[in-house]
Amino acid sequence: MDFSQTSVFWDNPHEIVNNRKFDTAIRDSFSQPIKTSKELLGPDERLLMHVVADLPTSTILKEDPDHYPKLLLQILLNPENIKINRNSRDHEKVVLQTVALTYEMQMNFCHQGNMTYMRNDIIRKVVEQQLPVTSLILALLEVGDRLTQTITQSNKMYSPKYSGLSEADRMSTFFSLNRVSYNDLGLEFRWTHKYLIIGLSGEWYIMPKSVLLMYQNKICDLISVLLMCLFSEEITLPRYSYDIVVDFIKEGCNLGIQYKNKFFNIVKVLEGLVTGENLIQIEEWSNKDFLKGIVNDLYDKTGFDYFGSTLESILKECSIPLRQEISCLSKIFGHPIVDMEAGAKSLYQKTNEDTEIDMSYVLTCVNHCKADYIQKSCIKYKKWPPAELPSINTPKGLQMAFIHGRDPDSNFIRGRYGATLIADYVFVVILPNMRFSKLENIIPYLKDKTVSTLRSTVISSYINKQGEKYGQVKSSWKDTRLLLTYLLNPTMVHDHVNYIDQYCEDETLDTLLDYLVIRIVPKEKELKIEFRGFGCKTFEDRCRSLAQEKNVMRYLDEFSDEQAMTLSETALMRKLDAFRRLQFTFKDFEMSLIQKC
Repeated sequence: MDFSQTSVFWDNPHEIVNNRKFDTAIRDSFSQPIKTSKELLGPDERLLMHVVADLPTSTILKEDPDHYPKLLLQILLNPENIKINRNSRDHEKVVLQTVALTYEMQMNFCHQGNMTYMRNDIIRKVVEQQLPVTSLILALLEVGDRLTQTITQSNKMYSPKYSGLSEADRMSTFFSLNRVSYNDLGLEFRWTHKYLIIGLSGEWYIMPKSVLLMYQNKICDLISVLLMCLFSEEITLPRYSYDIVVDFIKEGCNLGIQYKNKFFNIVKVLEGLVTGENLIQIEEWSNKDFLKGIVNDLYDKTGFDYFGSTLESILKECSIPLRQEISCLSKIFGHPIVDMEAGAKSLYQKTNEDTEIDMSYVLTCVNHCKADYIQKSCIKYKKWPPAELPSINTPKGLQMAFIHGRDPDSNFIRGRYGATLIADYVFVVILPNMRFSKLENIIPYLKDKTVSTLRSTVISSYINKQGEKYGQVKSSWKDTRLLLTYLLNPTMVHDHVNYIDQYCEDETLDTLLDYLVIRIVPKEKELKIEFRGFGCKTFEDRCRSLAQEKNVMRYLDEFSDEQAMTLSETALMRKLDAFRRLQFTFKDFEMSLIQKC
């Protein structure tokens, strides 16, 4: 979208509310509405048929995800074939200046804890380097600009001036408006509200319209990756890192074209392959079992044999730092077409299988929580938290620890009364210690998330489909977007404080069933073909779980400071930085970091 320094260009204000970020899964069910009889097609499906009416009748619209690897490989192999706009060359100078300045700031920040002689040398190299941009990066900048312009053009169909047109007039207008072609790329896009037609070197694909955002986002990500490699060579990355990364991306594109949707099973384990190669290189003994396990499983799923492949030779050629950076590039090739049916079956199986719960382990877990809570309270406040010992059979050690306000595991108690067993904490009754905040002012905690409609609405609109008889829309954004639900409805409609009170008082929750429904949505930007779902609760139950979460965070922050769940990003960085500096604090000791998985 075009912005000036002082105002918005209001000739296209409708563009403000349209997405610029790819944040939805590509479902294999997206094309179901067009696979029906002509009489049952909806308005957007009829527009789609009109948009592709000039294609030959023998044209096959593919639904494979190899279109993006094909385009990317074409750019990588022949960047000089792309016609560079004069504006792109001006853009190049601005981009490189911005990147150089940003990179210098980042390197200064990253090396604040570097106390060695190398720090000044690294910063000097960063400041002094003068790098010419490669033809590939310049070509990617050009393609990125074109895709940005295409996204802007694709949003013009939402302009209010088209809303009053008849369906025939809209089809006639959108036939020429909803398309763009780039001859030097052999690329053409056509679109409707929901669908995207991709023409690439004589082949045609049909995808959800959000894939256009994926193209632009991934190209921009790749530009960032290649610029980082270019600027980091012989500073934080070895020489020829840029060329190796380009070779890796080319090989990834080749694999994507060959294996299509199964390719994402390969890149999904890229980090595991890198870890396996690192273990073989670092360990003093032949530690190959980890890598072999991943490779064998990968072969069973896809038929791809990693051993002896070009991918293996590229990863083996890398230094460990570069290999670790490459392991982060699994999503640079796009995303799979999600198998909705297989994902739903897997989810159904997991949620309906019987789970045996051993109550003795539950009791032991509760006792450990009590012991930790009492210990942290004694350390911080020199006394027990509010508690009771109602039984006359309470062990002597616990009784005296309670009376003296000491930790039952302290030397004072252990030396006089013996060790306190974890099982003994069953005699301790913990009393309320904090006021439960119901988040009466919920506004600071709201995010633009999806919520579910009430159970009664789900049954009537989605299962029984009663609204379709009268041409009603199943649901509007006012009912399914968290912020809009809060802002566009009066408080009495969504009173989460009253709901929390009812939730606490109702032992069976039978009266609250209308609020206890979860809509399962495929997690966006994943590499799993069988989708990983996340749940969208109703507004009231989301606020209830949010209140519980914030209260638990407050408790953990108060009594469990060793955990990282409640830390802000800044606090977490401080803890990690403290670990890095331990060796300077304790100079006569050797530091060992142990990661628990």
